[in-house]
Amino acid sequence: MNAHSRSETAVHERIRPHDLVLFLVTLALLAALPWMLVSAGGEPVEYRDQRTHTNVTVPNWVGLLAFLVPFLVWPGMKAWNLLAKPAAATLGPGGIRLYDDVNGLYARKRVKAANLSWSEVQRIVLWRKRLHWLGFIPVWTTQVGLEKRDDWYEDDRSEPTAEERSSPGHRPDGSPIRLGAKLSSRSVRLGAAAFEEVARAAARYAPQVEAVDERRVRLRGGAGMGIPKPLAEWAQKTDRAEVEWARSAVDGWARIAEFSRPLQWGEAEAAVLTRDFPPLPGSIVVRLIGVIGWAAIGLMSIPLFGASVVGLVLVAIGCTRDGADAAQSWFSLASFAFVVAVIAVLTFLSMWWETRRRSLMVLVFNLVTVLASVAAFVVLAVSSASAGGSWLPLLMLAAAVLGTVSLALGLMSRPEGRKKSRKPPRRGPRSSDKRARALRARKRLLEILIHRGLVDLDEGDRIRVAEMPLGYWSELDGIDERERRRVLELRHVGWRDFN
Repeated sequence: MNAHSRSETAVHERIRPHDLVLFLVTLALLAALPWMLVSAGGEPVEYRDQRTHTNVTVPNWVGLLAFLVPFLVWPGMKAWNLLAKPAAATLGPGGIRLYDDVNGLYARKRVKAANLSWSEVQRIVLWRKRLHWLGFIPVWTTQVGLEKRDDWYEDDRSEPTAEERSSPGHRPDGSPIRLGAKLSSRSVRLGAAAFEEVARAAARYAPQVEAVDERRVRLRGGAGMGIPKPLAEWAQKTDRAEVEWARSAVDGWARIAEFSRPLQWGEAEAAVLTRDFPPLPGSIVVRLIGVIGWAAIGLMSIPLFGASVVGLVLVAIGCTRDGADAAQSWFSLASFAFVVAVIAVLTFLSMWWETRRRSLMVLVFNLVTVLASVAAFVVLAVSSASAGGSWLPLLMLAAAVLGTVSLALGLMSRPEGRKKSRKPPRRGPRSSDKRARALRARKRLLEILIHRGLVDLDEGDRIRVAEMPLGYWSELDGIDERERRRVLELRHVGWRDFN
């Protein structure tokens, strides 16, 4: 493929969420830098040069620059490469090329990480690679990789076992067990939004190539994902208990039930949906983990979305304290809270700039930020306490002004509305617990139907049928083979996608 051909599609990396926060913090530092330099002053300070053993006299603000410049250079390099938009992937009629990332700086290596023709590509995979930050902290990065048609599963064997092919687990590097081990060698760092562009371009140039999202990191069966050993043992024990649960709940009637010949898929699934199954093993623990997780998310969201309110409370407490030192400690905490509030408002402003739509949640946040910031400024102004340094009042005003601008822009914009659902409407039980039981029971029923010879499915179709949404087996009835392949391989029901 020609890299400059007009018939090709170039895909660029999008800004990563954590880098957006980094850029906003950098912009805030740049805006405050003149003020910080003035505050540092130009009084001479002596530094000892350890190499020449001589004293060097420089202005006080040089030390501040020596601390800030390295921090500003790193996001500056990222921003430069992000604006340059180097191609992370190029797709054309002849095939696909992937270019690896350079140390997370949005630059791309000239050497191709993968260069395959469409006849060689089996599927394009979105997955999470497991790394260790600082050598011991586990982190995951989103990767886009290519699986070849003639790939061996591992170096010493060409095909996986049936258990490996249906496994939901992952290898130590994060690649799915059910796919080949060489996926990691033909993968590059690329986000989910860019993957969607790659998938759309691949569908245009090579409709036969499958694009799959394998980022689902499941607790159960998640061997190799670095979860604590007691948790992994509990998950494996629960998996075994679920197998026994399915056999006791389904085998008794499914092995002797009379089904139509040829099998009517809707009839078989209805036999599952009309039954009331006992609770799954470990369901109470899973539900408890979910509640704790949502509670943790809520608690972590309070400092961000309520930063201005937290700042107001801290200012009010500081104004009631006797002594400048006692008040100053509370004002320092309040300054940090209003820095967080300013960053949050800037983040929502950047989101508005992309969509030009208003969100009720953002409107409420901006209104609370404005009211709390103004109230904190008034409380500090009328109190007899120290002004808390020159930073705090300016941070309050910055939060109030930015919140007002964001609120005004939101009120003048259209409502964001609801995104068009790309999933089929929910059928069957509404309760998530009952749906989990029905899905597990349906999976066991499929195994029994295959064992009884009522259906003939290869390994790939068995996985596809098992992954169909609950209540949608009836879509396989009364259709020709071409439509059946469209439903199973493209995962379409009418105009809706399963994924």
